Amino acid sequence: MPRKIKKSPLAAAIFNFFVWGLGYLYLGRRIAFGAILVLAELLSYFLAPFLSLSEEFIRLLTWSIPVWLLMSIAFAYDAYQEAL
Repeated sequence: MPRKIKKSPLAAAIFNFFVWGLGYLYLGRRIAFGAILVLAELLSYFLAPFLSLSEEFIRLLTWSIPVWLLMSIAFAYDAYQEAL
C-alpha cells in the first residue's frame, strides 16, 4: 500500500484564504467544490475591470470587503480542519 503524504494544514489554510478553493485542491479533498470556488474567483477577477465605478458600486464594494474577509477566514479555517 502506498504511503499517504500528509499535507500541511497551514499551507491549505493560506491557500484557501487568498484563493477560495485552492486549499481544497492542494489537499485533494472536495475537488469539485474547490474547483468551482477557484473558477468563480478567477471569473470575478477577470470581470472586475469591466464594472463601472459608480457611487452605488463603490458603496456595495465597501460593504462587501468585510464579508469577503469573513468568508476568507471561514474557508481558511475549514481547509485547516480538513487537513488535520
